[in-house]
Amino acid sequence: MSRKILSFFLLSSICFFSFSILQNDRKTLEKELTTLKGPSYIKKAIQIAEGEMKSSNNDDALYFFKKAQSYSISKMTAQSAAYVAYEIAGKIAGNSQNDKLNEFCVELVENASEQIIDQNILNNIYSYSNKIFPYVSPKSKKRLNIVINRSQNAYSENQERIKQQKEEESRKQKEALDSLKLSETENQLENLNTNLGQLKATTLELNIKMKQNEEVVMNMSRENLIKEALLQKNRNFIDSLNFEKMLDSIIIESNSFELDMAKADLDLQRSQKKFFLAIASLLLIVSSLIFFFLYNIKKHNKLLHDKNLQIEQEKNRSEELLLNILPKEVAEELKATGKVKAQQFDDTSIIFTDFVNFSNISNHLTPQELVNDLDYCFGKFDAIIEKYNVEKIKTIGDAYMCISGVPIPMENHAELAIMAAIDFLKFMKEWNTNRKNKKQIEFNIRIGVHSGPVCAGVVGTKKFIFDVWGDAVNIAARMESSAHPNSINISENTYNKVKATFNFKHRGVVAIKNMGEVDMYYLEV
Repeated sequence: MSRKILSFFLLSSICFFSFSILQNDRKTLEKELTTLKGPSYIKKAIQIAEGEMKSSNNDDALYFFKKAQSYSISKMTAQSAAYVAYEIAGKIAGNSQNDKLNEFCVELVENASEQIIDQNILNNIYSYSNKIFPYVSPKSKKRLNIVINRSQNAYSENQERIKQQKEEESRKQKEALDSLKLSETENQLENLNTNLGQLKATTLELNIKMKQNEEVVMNMSRENLIKEALLQKNRNFIDSLNFEKMLDSIIIESNSFELDMAKADLDLQRSQKKFFLAIASLLLIVSSLIFFFLYNIKKHNKLLHDKNLQIEQEKNRSEELLLNILPKEVAEELKATGKVKAQQFDDTSIIFTDFVNFSNISNHLTPQELVNDLDYCFGKFDAIIEKYNVEKIKTIGDAYMCISGVPIPMENHAELAIMAAIDFLKFMKEWNTNRKNKKQIEFNIRIGVHSGPVCAGVVGTKKFIFDVWGDAVNIAARMESSAHPNSINISENTYNKVKATFNFKHRGVVAIKNMGEVDMYYLEV
């Protein structure tokens, strides 16, 4: 004995010493933190927490992670605190299966995703959320789904923004190219206009010279006229050659301009064709995305419908189980408030039944046969009381207890209780007749009924049981124990309520344990 006591004290001392060391370690680390400020404080707290997490000291790790986060929230901007939350989440996600650490990580990724818009960080937050998803509660999983959707939406928006920027740059480049081509065309037109002006000036100059020559010809002699005509002919021929040369140059310039215009028109047609192809491709992509989106929505709705159907089935099953344990009114109160208040019922009727010489019966039957017979008998009792709105309370071994007037008060509760008891007795007689024909042992029953006030409610927090208490319950039990086999024994209270409806035989005064002498009556069936 002394050795066991010594071992106990030794083990207690070791545990206390270990706890003290752990406490001292935490205090030492906290003291070290108090010497630091700003980013140094946060960095050191995260390093300590990461070391504690690797050593499987999850509570200390959570403590110092929260220290770092709380310090960043109180001393820094919301944006900076979000980056600290992102940093801590990266240390926890995928590195620990501890529920508390992963629940804290949910809070961190929520904070980071709300404040940070950097796409790479949002992608990492998406990865962290998926890593801690299996280790958090259903409520936290709903919060994580919001973070995951937010990260995905931010990524999609960023991709759309990049796409729009590229399209805008492409449009500006095309406009610049078109502007350059237009400028070149304008320069060519200007050159043609200049050449045309020179041609008009030359034509005007030739006309003036021709007029001057005509005047000279009028004043010349025949011989000089012939010479001058030959000379003029040569000059005209030379001018004609020069004019044709200039005209050819203009035609060449015009053809070159037309070729350039045709080339520009061809380039424009090619650009338009490429543009239309790009628009068609974009429409095809958008249509595919819309189809994919609608398909996912349909698929998600089907999954949601199946889940809701499954939840509804489980809910109905739970309600059926609850109604199988508790009365409907009590079950509704329990679902609405989470508890059931005890109630006083001033006027009820309690029924007790018990099998005569049950110990002897159990000795003649196997356990399975005994259970099967009790289940069959009590199942019939359940059907009978349901017919008369009588509430079953419980079975205790071979005893069966039910009550009329609870949880819904009724004026004719005593009559309903007597009618249920009569049906009990009729069923037992028929059942015993069948058993006798099969040469099986018979079950004889005693039935007791008493009317009076009771208190009813649900006891306990697990495996709920609806029960009733009071002297009326005890008296009903005494009515049953004082009854003869295959008879219904009632108290004077019950007799006064139903004497005008049923026939009874007065037993006289019967002594009851702990209650003195009580008037009893047998129902004549």
